[in-house]
Formats: sequence, C-alpha cells, structure tokens
Amino acid sequence: MAAAAHAVSQLQQKLPNLKAPKRLLSDAQYFNATTKNETLIRQLNSNSVVAKLEAMKKIIAQLSKGKDVSEFFPAVVKNVASQSLEVKKLVYLYVIHYAEEKHDEALLSIAHFQKDMTDKSQHVRALSLRVLSSIRVPIIVQIVLLAIRKCTNDPSPWVRKAAALAVPKIYHLNQDEKPQLVSLVDQLLGDNSPTVHGAAAHAFCAVCPENYELIHRHYRKLVRNIAQVDEWGQVVLLNVLVRYARTQFLSPFKEGYRKKTKFYGSDEETQSQSQSQSQSDDEDYVEYEMDEDHRLLLTSTLPLLQSGNHAVVVAVASLYLHLAPQVEFSSKIGKALLRVLRSTRERQYIALIVIHSLAKQRPAAFRPYIKQFYVTPADPAFTQQMKIDILALLADSTNVNSVISEFKVYLHNAPEDLLGGTVHALGRVAFNNHDVSDTCLTTLAELTTHPNEIVVGESVVVTRHLLQKVTSGQGKIILRLTRLLESLELPVARASIVWLVGEYLKVPQVAQVGPDTFRTLLKTFAKEENSVKQQIIILGSKLMIHEYEEERVRDRIKECFNYLMTLVKYDESFTLRDRARLAKKILIDETSELHEKARMIFAVAKQEADFADPGEDRLRFQTGSLSHVLNNAVSGYIPLCDFPTKQPDPAVRDDHMNYTDSSDSDSDSDSDSNSDSDSFYSSDDSSDSAKHRKSKKSVVRKKREVQSDTDSESESESESESEDTEETETETESESSEPVKKKKPVKKQESKNTESKKAVKSSEPVKKKEEKPTDLLQFMGDFTPSATKSEVVKSETKKHVDTSDPLASAWGFGQAEIDKSPKKEVQEKKSEANDSAVWYQMSSGTEAAGVKAEYCLPDEEGEYDDMTVVRVRFTNSSSSALEGLCYGEGETEDVTVIPFTTIATLAPGAATTAVMHVNWSDAEDETPESLPPVKFNICIADATYAATVEKKA
Repeated sequence: MAAAAHAVSQLQQKLPNLKAPKRLLSDAQYFNATTKNETLIRQLNSNSVVAKLEAMKKIIAQLSKGKDVSEFFPAVVKNVASQSLEVKKLVYLYVIHYAEEKHDEALLSIAHFQKDMTDKSQHVRALSLRVLSSIRVPIIVQIVLLAIRKCTNDPSPWVRKAAALAVPKIYHLNQDEKPQLVSLVDQLLGDNSPTVHGAAAHAFCAVCPENYELIHRHYRKLVRNIAQVDEWGQVVLLNVLVRYARTQFLSPFKEGYRKKTKFYGSDEETQSQSQSQSQSDDEDYVEYEMDEDHRLLLTSTLPLLQSGNHAVVVAVASLYLHLAPQVEFSSKIGKALLRVLRSTRERQYIALIVIHSLAKQRPAAFRPYIKQFYVTPADPAFTQQMKIDILALLADSTNVNSVISEFKVYLHNAPEDLLGGTVHALGRVAFNNHDVSDTCLTTLAELTTHPNEIVVGESVVVTRHLLQKVTSGQGKIILRLTRLLESLELPVARASIVWLVGEYLKVPQVAQVGPDTFRTLLKTFAKEENSVKQQIIILGSKLMIHEYEEERVRDRIKECFNYLMTLVKYDESFTLRDRARLAKKILIDETSELHEKARMIFAVAKQEADFADPGEDRLRFQTGSLSHVLNNAVSGYIPLCDFPTKQPDPAVRDDHMNYTDSSDSDSDSDSDSNSDSDSFYSSDDSSDSAKHRKSKKSVVRKKREVQSDTDSESESESESESEDTEETETETESESSEPVKKKKPVKKQESKNTESKKAVKSSEPVKKKEEKPTDLLQFMGDFTPSATKSEVVKSETKKHVDTSDPLASAWGFGQAEIDKSPKKEVQEKKSEANDSAVWYQMSSGTEAAGVKAEYCLPDEEGEYDDMTVVRVRFTNSSSSALEGLCYGEGETEDVTVIPFTTIATLAPGAATTAVMHVNWSDAEDETPESLPPVKFNICIADATYAATVEKKA
C-alpha cells in the first residue's frame, strides 16, 4: 500500500509539468489557422516558394471548410506559372472551384492553362484540362474541345480520364457539338486502361445514354475490366451495363423457362438425369440457355460484393435483381448488404430501403439473417420503422412466431410514432401467413384495451381487413369492438367498427346488436366526422333490407332511419345529403323501380382487402437509384426497359471477340508517373498500375521468346536455301498453296511524277491516305520477303491473339496472329530493302540507360502522303525491363513529324521496332545535305535523352 501511495504521489507531481503541444505536426494545423487576409495576399505575391505554399495550404483548408475565399482569386491565379509542382496543384484546385464564378478573371490566364497541357507531369496536364473545362464560357468551347481531343490520345490514363470527365461539361454548355462528343465517347470507351472506363461511362450517360451501339464492340472489355475500375466509376458503369443488358438479352425469369444445368454443374450424368426428370415433369419444358455475354456479366460482377464502397455493393445487388435468375440471387447478396448496415445511420437507411425492395421480391436471400433486422433502442425512428417493415416481409411459417413476439414487445415499449406502423406490420404478417391469422386476430383484440388510442384505432382498422379472410369467430370479435364506440374517438376506427356491424349482419350475434348500435350512433350523429356519418347511413340502409322476424324490430328500424334522413337533410355536406336522398328513394318509396333492387345495391359482396406494403411504389424505379430512394422520378432518370421477346443478334459483339487485356496497353504509363503520384492520388491506384506493369512484363517476355525462336529458325533456313533462290520460291509457293492461300506482296509503283510533287506547307494538315491496308501482308509491301516452308502457317492449327506487339500498335491496323502450339513457326515477312538498310545511331545518351537507339530510312511507301518513313529500333541491353519509352518534343522547326507510338515495356535483352514519319518538304531546301535534322527527345521513365534523325542521300 505504501509503494502504491508513493507512485501516485510521484505521478501527481509530474502531471502539472506536462504541457500540450503548441501546434499540430501535420497539415491539419492549417484548418485551425487564423491568418489575416493581408498576410496571405502578401505571401502569395512574395518570391518565396515556401511562403506561397504556406498561404495556398491555408486557403485550401478554409475552402474545404465551406468558407468563401474568392477574394484571393487575383492573387492566386498569378501563381499558375509557378515552377513548384505542389504550388501549381493547389492553385489549380482553387481555380477549378471558382472558375465558373470568376470566369472573366480565369480567361486572363488561359494561355498558361494551354501551355500546361504539354507539361511533363501527367497531373498538371489533367488539372489544366479540368480548369479549361470548368470555365463555362461558350466562346472557348472550340478551344476546350481541341484540348479534350488532344488529351484523349495522351499517354497517361489520368489525362485521358480528365478528358472523359470534361466531355459532359462541354455537352451541357453547347449541345450542338454532340456528334464530335459522341465520337470521343466511343474512343474513350475503347480505351485499354481501366482507369478511363468509369469516366467514359459517365460521359456516355451524359451525352448519349441510350446509344447502345457504342457499347457493342467494347462490351466484353468493359465487363472484364470492371474490377479494376475506380469505385465510383464502377457504380456508373454497372448502371450502364444493366440498361444495356436489358436490351440485348432475354429475360432470365420467364415462366416456363428453366436453367440449363451445364452452367451449374460439371457432372454430365447429373445433368442428363436432371434434364430428363425436368422434361418428364413438365410437358411445356423450354430449355433456357443463357447468353455467354449475359453469363460473363454476372460472373464478373459477383466479386464486387466484397468492395469497401457501399454504393458498389448496392449497384451489384441491383444488377442481380434485374438480370440474374431468381435462384442465383443467393444469400451472398443478402450477406453483403448486411455488411453495409454497419455504417452511419444515413447509409444504413439507404441500405434498408434497398433491402426492403429486394426482400419484397427475393425474401429467401434475407431470411437466414432475420435477427439482424430486430429493432434496437439506439436506432433512429426512421430506421426502426424500416426494420419493422422488413420483418413483416420476411415472416413465414418458420419464423412467424418469433416475429409476432418481437412485435408485441415493440407495442409495449416503442415510442408513439412507431406504434401505428407496428400494428400495420402485424396485420401484413397475418395477411401473408394464413396459418397465423387467428393468432394475430387475438393479439389485435388484446390491443383494443391498450392505453394508447393510436394503437386501439389502428388495431381496429387492421382487424376489419383481417376479418374478411377468416371464416369463423367474427361475431365474438365484432361484439368486442362495438363496446369501444362509447370511448373510442379516432374517426377511422369508429368508421371501421360501423362498417363491420353493417357488413356482418348475417352473423346472428351481430344482427342482434345491430339495431341498438344504430340507435346509439344517431345520438352523436351531428358531432361525428363525415367518414363516420357516411358509414352510419350505410348501416341504416343495410338494416332496412335485413329480414328481421319480429315486426316490432322492423318498425323501430324504420323510425330510426326516418330520423336519420331528417338529420342528414340539414347537414353541411352536400355529398351526405345526396346519399341520403338516394337511400330514401330506394328504400322508402315502394313505387320506385329501384326498390326491388335495393338488396343488389346495398348488400353487394365486398372484395378482400389488400394490405399494400408502404414501399411497394418504389418497385417502379431501378433499385438503388436516387429516384428509388426518394420514391419520385428525378430529372435525368431513365427507366429500365423490358427484356426483348426475341434474342437480339449476338454477332454485334462477336466481331470483337479478340479481347485486348488492359495490361497490354501501350499507354498506361507516363514519363513522370512515378514522380508525384503518391502525393496526389491514392495508393490504391498506384498499386493497380504496378499490377498492370507486372502483367505487361510477363506478356512481353513471352512474346519476345517466341519471336527470338522464330527469327533464328527463319535465318538458318534462308541461309541454307540462298544458293538456289528461284527453286526455293517455286517449291514454297507450290507446297504452301495447299494448307494456306499465300498472299503475294503488293508491289508499289516505282514511277512517280516528281515534277508535280509540291512542298507541303507546315500550316496545312497532313493528308492521310484514304485506302488503308486490311491485311498484315498487304500492309508490309515490298519489305516483306517470300515465306519459307517453315514459316507457312497451317490452316488446321488454332490461332490466338498476341496483343503485346508494339509494332502492331504503332501501325494501328490490328493484332498479329501467332500459333499457340509449342511447335508453331510464325510467318514473318521482311522486305529486302529493310534487310539491306543502313542503321544509324539516333542517340548516344540512351546508352547510359542501357538502351541502344538506331534509325534507318527504308525505301518504302508510308502511311501518309509526301512523308518519309523512318524506322527506329530500340535494344534493351540492361538487366531490367524499361517502361514508358516515348517520343518527346524537340527544337526542330520547318519539319512536320508524326512520332512513333509509346512503347509500354521493353524486356531485358529484347529489341523492338517502331515507325515515325517526317515531312522534310516543309523546309525551304529539299536537298539531303541541306535539309535540317529532326531533333527530339527520347523519354525513358523519368529521364530524357536528346536524339537526332538526319535525311541521308
């Protein structure tokens, strides 16, 4: 004890000496900063980068807190030309926020924004486009449109994503540009990077939401890449795919259709047995074979249920509700949505709305987790009511007793605003489960003695509806209800009791108390609500046509009815007066033609009441949409169309069956992608790009191994047959004619009219040839040699598509086909001119990075008129793979250059060839010795190396 006391005393002596830190160590300190505006403006105008960064952080912190900091706009916009990347990013974020409000001031710096479109940083290029598209001024629409068109071809996926997000802004500003924007949307949907797909789907929804022809050829790529799209892009893309699937696939839940068992089992005997059994059970058996693309969509989206974004989980659940067969809406959907409930109460409410609609149509998916919907005292009122409605939907023969017990607890302990909903939920349970109707009626009868009048009134209304479903015991319950007329004041409940008395006069017990109940109600007729008065008139009419044996009772009813007619005659409601005159004419005037038909008018059998669920109206909207949550069609909502009755032609997607994986893209990286991505974008995106790069390396490495084996075999065979070339070519053509029809190389026209050739001015656009080669062999032309025996591809051998060939992507004509079997020999044609061409060194600086850069000028016809073909070759002599090898702008003047396409990955020891085009005719002098050299940069990762290409004689 003494030691403990001593320790406590020492601790008390130390506590006063502990001081709180004066300021936070992280950037959170800027949210609590209280700097004067004059000081911030002075820091923004200073020459110190540190001071500008400090001021911008304080301004952005205040902006994020919702404060108006527009007064700093002139001082902030001056810093768009800052050399500091951090300052420039913050300036762009500020300008984006106020660009629409301060568009006149923003236009003064438009030159800087356009200049930053060519910045080496992908983030600066993306931000500059965001600023340009945020300036909502119609006069610069064409400038922004040109910037978007340029950014759609940018090597960085982040810039292409920014271009996709800018498309809807231009569309809302000027809808006359829709044809050009649709073409851009089509290009962005076909992008090889999943980073762009979500933004492209957003642009599709804004510009052409029902033009599903754009989706056809990109459908498989979008579905396969959906797991790699950013989370909010997945939500938009899932909604697009749901609407697309509803127009292209047959309904998976048609009556009479059954699933084809091959989708769900691998045992052939089990399949045949189940099919034969199902066919024998149902004569109208129709085998339903789900479309492969339909199945691909379901299997590709199921893993998204594990997403950390709750909106993605809800979107997948909506997709399975609208597209998947009922048996496939498994408990996985229910379990994933229950995970969403463990969130803030706002998100919990949205999830409960979705679950309520899903439980209405697929209750089996949520019944195993029914206890998760029990109400807790910590739940807000709107969440409690939604849980009670869900419990009523999930109640069946296996759990109905526990649900009723739970409702009884709520009726005695729940707040007043929850009592009425609980009583109605109890009625829906009894209505949907006939076996427990008597139990529920007994419970409702007990509630008539509840101290709360709301509970008593609602229980009477629900009892009225339930009595129409039971066949016995009505009289005892109605007698109990009639005693409540003396104390019950709720108009709806009083009207329900009066209606029950008149409706069940055939029951002896009710017929005995009917006249006396009618007499009692006449005493308070003048004070009753109109709904109760109307039911009293109906009760009197039914008593008049009821056949009582005692004449004294009939006379007494007639006197009371005449008194009622007198009371109604002076009532304020003209509707009641009209009803009273009609009843008097039919029942008292025996000469009337309607008197004989009085029983047909007043004693008509009533239909059973239908307990409408409170959220049933929401089913008309797509589950999970904003209109579904608000239960009202909001602006821009597109309803889901019905499934087609006939299967649309699936061939619209077959032409693009050769899927190009996103990992083979040649434009997923930028020269500065590793410089500042960690500080600006999330780590998830960087990890995804790392996965892409790993897959690129493996694909390219396999491709290089196949090519190296093929080159060695073709060179050895060409040397052995070089002595007798003519005989070899003859034998090759004769032998290869049987398995494959060999295409002859297309000879180019040697003679050209040099006098008519004119110099192309740099201001004029380059004219591209109208006729494009449709075949690989035809495209390669004269520099494709004759194929040897080993290079002939047998027609019986299956082919697969290799998408990692950088030469194919540079030419832009398609994908090379190679044999998938290990003994396959690839057919390659190289021109004689290319074999004899002289290779010159293009850059000596790249050798420091382990890359040998060379070029040659083959005598061949290029893809563009009046332009010289320059073939560039890169050899990786280092021990590691190189990524992002691309063309950089140089200082060349008076020469038009079409650069080579970015080479995504170059494996160790591999070599690749690309094509660039140069138009030296723009120069004043066309002699080879006097033509200016093409000076440009070769960008490898973060480094830049100078390169030169000269025109040789």
